[in-house]
Amino acid sequence: MWADLQSPSRAETAAAGAMGLKPSCTVVVHASDYTGQTIVEVAADKRLTVYRTFNRGEDVELYVTEKAGDVRGK
Repeated sequence: MWADLQSPSRAETAAAGAMGLKPSCTVVVHASDYTGQTIVEVAADKRLTVYRTFNRGEDVELYVTEKAGDVRGK
């Protein structure tokens, strides 16, 4: 599946911080490819948890963070 990894914005970093989260990145995927998954694998050994989504027309932005207590997100 195609995905574009982006750095989280300052606003997103602040909003996530207010919820006690540290965003790892923003993953942008085609809306037709996203069906509500809560875990995103960005590398063979890197799994991240989706904590928020934002629909952006034909794309969806997935805001992701490492799961607390496990660097592999398991």
